[in-house]
Amino acid sequence: MKKRSAILLLFFPAVFQVTGQVHIPGKDYVFDDSDVPRIDISIEPEYLEAIFADPGSNTEYPADFIFTTPAGSDTVTNVGFRLRGNTSRNAA
Repeated sequence: MKKRSAILLLFFPAVFQVTGQVHIPGKDYVFDDSDVPRIDISIEPEYLEAIFADPGSNTEYPADFIFTTPAGSDTVTNVGFRLRGNTSRNAA
């Protein structure tokens, strides 16, 4: 049985190829380096106050992420937002 499998692989290698993502994605508005995109984070004031009250917390708060370029805009709602960093969390 092992010999038959090996012979099949020799005759039909294209059948067993694994395909995936294109190695070099096309240049679209996300990767366009001629403009600096605008990123807005929309978060409720009480969540923002809680973040500033305890910058060392790892609690994630719901927020909206808005990505805008001259070519278009995209919004991701209900993302988890929290502060990251080590010593920079308490920096001014």
